[in-house]
Amino acid sequence: MTAGERFEHIERGLAALVTLHADTQKSLKTLMDSIGGFVESSHAYVQSSNARMAELERNLDALIRAITMEHQNGKGKP
Repeated sequence: MTAGERFEHIERGLAALVTLHADTQKSLKTLMDSIGGFVESSHAYVQSSNARMAELERNLDALIRAITMEHQNGKGKP
């Protein structure tokens, strides 16, 4: 193998490495975008769940107060 052939072989190897690196960077960006989307949708789900739980707690508190008032007014006695 001549010096020129070795040089071309090295150049092809470096070009393949650069291409592989670029492809890896693209794949990583796609993966990070997907993870970001998952995190955002998970956050929205948790926020929505928290809001539903707060509403449930308010409704339950109101129900307990109403039952307690009825019981204190004698409506709960046989």
